[in-house]
Amino acid sequence: MTQSKGPAPSSSRRLKRNVIYSLGVQIALSVALMLVSIMSDRTVRFASNFEVLAYEYRLLFQDTAFTTQGLIDAVEAETPNLRLISRMQAVLENHISEGREIFARLDEVTGGRSALMFIDVTESTAAYQAVQPRLQAFFSDLEVLSNIDGERLLHARSYAERVDLAVAPTGIICRGIDAMIDDVKRDAASLASNLRLIRTAIFAVMVAVILALASFLIFPALKDLAWALKRERHLRVHMAQMARHDRMTGLLNRAGLEEALSKFDPAKPYACAIIDLNMFKPINDAFGHAAGDAVLVEIATRMKVLLGSHVLTARIGGDEFAVIEPGISLAGCETLGTTLVGIFDDPIRYGDHQFRVGAAIGVAQSSQTEPGFDAVLTAADAAMYRLKGTGKTDYNIFSQELSATVHSLERKESLENALRAREFRPWYQPKFDLQTGDLTGFEALCRWHHPDQGILAPVSFLEDVDRYDLQLELSVLMFTAVLDQLRTWTRSGFDPPQVAVNVSAETLASESGIEAVMWRLAEYGDVKHLIIMEITEDVFLPRIATAVNRSIDLIADIGVRISIDDFGSGYASFRHLNEFTFHELKIDSSFVQGIGKDRSAEVFLTAFMSVARGIGVEVVAEGIETDEQQRFLVQLGCQHGQGFLFSPAVPYDEAVDWLRQQKAKDLGQFSA
Repeated sequence: MTQSKGPAPSSSRRLKRNVIYSLGVQIALSVALMLVSIMSDRTVRFASNFEVLAYEYRLLFQDTAFTTQGLIDAVEAETPNLRLISRMQAVLENHISEGREIFARLDEVTGGRSALMFIDVTESTAAYQAVQPRLQAFFSDLEVLSNIDGERLLHARSYAERVDLAVAPTGIICRGIDAMIDDVKRDAASLASNLRLIRTAIFAVMVAVILALASFLIFPALKDLAWALKRERHLRVHMAQMARHDRMTGLLNRAGLEEALSKFDPAKPYACAIIDLNMFKPINDAFGHAAGDAVLVEIATRMKVLLGSHVLTARIGGDEFAVIEPGISLAGCETLGTTLVGIFDDPIRYGDHQFRVGAAIGVAQSSQTEPGFDAVLTAADAAMYRLKGTGKTDYNIFSQELSATVHSLERKESLENALRAREFRPWYQPKFDLQTGDLTGFEALCRWHHPDQGILAPVSFLEDVDRYDLQLELSVLMFTAVLDQLRTWTRSGFDPPQVAVNVSAETLASESGIEAVMWRLAEYGDVKHLIIMEITEDVFLPRIATAVNRSIDLIADIGVRISIDDFGSGYASFRHLNEFTFHELKIDSSFVQGIGKDRSAEVFLTAFMSVARGIGVEVVAEGIETDEQQRFLVQLGCQHGQGFLFSPAVPYDEAVDWLRQQKAKDLGQFSA
């Protein structure tokens, strides 16, 4: 798709930078305006305080002068009253104390006003400094006068001088204080006027900045926005196209194929072919995903070249392709099948390797099936499935004889839907210490919670899971569910025992399977030590043994225990015990059922226990149903067991009940 030209890729960064700069300027101006407002408020407050203190001092000074004059009158009276003189001296001392306090506060306020905004309040400060020496001298004289003993004051010749000295400057001081108050008022008015001018200037700068932003920032931003909207429209079209196409091969995906089919004339027939690759999974597992991707891309390229533009080609699954050719007859289906087989004639090159990839191809014509794309697709799938097990590259055309196979494929679709809906859930069979009866673990067993048929046991679906190659999906689903429930138990305050989870050989033998297992163990690292990986004896098959052994080593290296299930009933031999890493053997229930009935079963059990002790692994006996079987196993030294004698597999809630019982038992033993 042709992309429209637009601004350089850095335009969005430039837009962000300009917006940030503009916000910074706005914030700086707002802060400056706020500081000016604060300073203005402080100026008014200081001026007001200064004026109030000056008035207080003016009143106090008048009271002091009045008291001093009263003291003079008392001394000069014909009959002096010593008690009155002493009382007036005490009042004078109080005036002196209050005056000094106001004097100190005047100093503090005057200094604050002078420092405010670095403006020297010259007139009021000068007036205050002119009055200050007279005030200090006045306080000193009054302090002397107030401290002269009354008797001495009556007879001392110098008292008149002291009194004159104290009273004489009162008029000058009062005039000085009045002048100081007037100067304070003028300075406050002048400073407030200056602050208004500053605020007006800042506001004007803010308006200018906003206009500049409109010219130099907002207009370019609008231009960039228009380009972004245009680019978004193109991107939306591109995303819609991607939603209908497979990202790797460029072919249609299933949604795109169905959308294209919806535009077909329903009255005209069309052919549908399903192509399922042979030998793709071994290539993917042996050479990695990059090799598998290269194979898929090459096949998609050959399909586009050989089939032409009028044919719809799609990738509808991991290694499944679909082809729709409109207006084709039943005879034309043969030609289509032959053409598709020719895609796989030549090997596919990948580096120094050449891969021989084949395919099973099923072809169906719409007139031979029920209406609807799903019906045609299912019919083609049924025709393909008839060839799937042969391993040959060939095609097969759907006929009515394959109708039964269609129902079988509906079963496959039902299983796939159940996997997507997580209808398969773990049930837990408890495992016990055969001597103490303590709960020592669980085995997670799969149950299908079918929406119509209820709870289904594995016997009703495992065979189909194997037939349709769904083992990996089921193993990963069960494995994840158990890990999640273990985490729930630990966070609920339980100390759960280890849980054994069955993992199929196909999961451990494939690269995608072991990647899924390791990824989930990493995701649930807090509970991975509670997992026992339980593998069946088919992992010892020669064709997959090497890959499985490598996977088991990876799992064991991160601290997960390995258990071999149903030992002695299949492919395993004592030789295999020396080749694989494992920590636990589970004795197949068929041997346990033979206790007391079959002497050879008891001999085999004795041999199993001897080997297990010799190589240092634990043994779990399955299928214990009677007390006799339990006693025999205890005598052999078998520590763990499970079976209907203790409990069948139970759902999640009942497993929680077992955990509660064991927790209560442990607490009781601890308190005892």
